[in-house]
Amino acid sequence: MSDSSAVPKQHYIFLDGLRGVAAIMVLLLHWFEGNGKELFGSGLLAVDFFFILSGFVVALAYEQRLLAQGKSAQFIRQRFIRLYPMIAAGVLLGFMRFAMLSFQESGSPIDEVLVTQLVGGLAMIPFDLGGGVAGFFPLNNALWSLHFEFIAYLAFWLVLYRVSTFRLAVIALVAMLGCYVWAMMTFGPADLRSAAGDTATGYTHALSRVAFSFTLGMMIFRCRDRITSAVLPGGRWLVLLLVAALALPRDLVPPLAVMALLALVFPYIIAAGTKVVHSGPFTGAEKVLGDLSYPLYALHVPLIWTMNGACKTLGIGFTQNPFLNGIFILPLTLAVSYAAFLLYDRPLRRWLTARFANRRTVVPAAIGDPIF
Repeated sequence: MSDSSAVPKQHYIFLDGLRGVAAIMVLLLHWFEGNGKELFGSGLLAVDFFFILSGFVVALAYEQRLLAQGKSAQFIRQRFIRLYPMIAAGVLLGFMRFAMLSFQESGSPIDEVLVTQLVGGLAMIPFDLGGGVAGFFPLNNALWSLHFEFIAYLAFWLVLYRVSTFRLAVIALVAMLGCYVWAMMTFGPADLRSAAGDTATGYTHALSRVAFSFTLGMMIFRCRDRITSAVLPGGRWLVLLLVAALALPRDLVPPLAVMALLALVFPYIIAAGTKVVHSGPFTGAEKVLGDLSYPLYALHVPLIWTMNGACKTLGIGFTQNPFLNGIFILPLTLAVSYAAFLLYDRPLRRWLTARFANRRTVVPAAIGDPIF
């Protein structure tokens, strides 16, 4: 089944750092989009990088355990505890923002649509499957990928952990076709991009992306011994490669280049990144970036909305200037996200783990966390 018979007790701190860098690139993508700029268009692919990394680390942490012990609800419970506190926080923050906006405009803070979006967001049920993924969770657009992350977890828990590597490759190749269609409609000619907004294919495209990337990450794990024994130049310079891949304007990334990034560059970064030695002055920064990555990803959209709305309401006019807005809003978003990790996310997850998790089957912390 796997090229390795045992799960190594490893925590790839450098990969944690890369995850944080990718989350910052998503923040920059959405901030520039909010200011009418087309910079960092390839930052859309950060989510695919997350999915690949998730497949790799989930397989690392759980595959041999599930093969040896069989399916257990513990896996799903742990993933729920890991992700849901921030999901709920992001949805509630978005709800409060739109409720305040509604109150300012109409004098009524809540309407039926907003309540429906709140319930759907907390239940991780998409609000609108038409068009692109941005409309799936209107209270916090970024949560669409976490919806599909849970689908990937369920597929892994139910069947993928015991699927042969050959069949995983078949799944990845089939899903790759859907990814290419998505790349054509997102990074292709302008007429295809406009057509993408008029179709109800967003959910299918997102399923293709997670199916391809997650299974690809699992294959990287299974073949890691062969891959890392090859000559793969590694080092902390890989962060520059990731930034370059995610910082390109969308017009400079044709669909075939998108597929090359997904199928070759991102797997290379992850495989070579496992060879980085965890020592030196950068290790602490990598740890902080890893801790920051998930709260930042889960909260940055409603945080930007809320802070900009508060500045407008309070008459803080300098934030209307894009340059001054970036100097003020971006660092504050990073700081609030990290504070949410320290004061809310980590303590709550520890309490939930102690309350509900079976200590005999909890995966050791040294192995690390999937995706975020």
